[in-house]
Amino acid sequence: QVSHAVLADVGCGSGLSGRELSAAGHTWVGLDISSAMLKLATADHVCAGRVCLADMAQGLPLRLGTFDGLVSISAVQWLCARPDSGAALDRLFDAMRGCLKPQACAALQVYPEGRWWLLAVLAAAWQGC
Repeated sequence: QVSHAVLADVGCGSGLSGRELSAAGHTWVGLDISSAMLKLATADHVCAGRVCLADMAQGLPLRLGTFDGLVSISAVQWLCARPDSGAALDRLFDAMRGCLKPQACAALQVYPEGRWWLLAVLAAAWQGC
């Protein structure tokens, strides 16, 4: 049990996860490709995180070795629909590994549309481990 952690929320959308992270006493940084979703994430002042407009397919604009953990809820699978899905997933997972402190963890919730999407996500996640 960690009492306070600095966490990244990749594909944070409207900030639902961020609200829960804030309520649990954690500091978080949310990243999303949609400026409209980021406006929703910061619309109420209960949500105490910072947000950043970023395309996870291009990697993550986060400082190396900074985060105690990372979450992504229902976002990563959308990279599988891109023509450059393998490269996009590799960039994302390389960036995830880079921004996490040693021994940190990532928790991803994905809804793959089929076996190929699941295998592509797993292959990118395990590469370099």
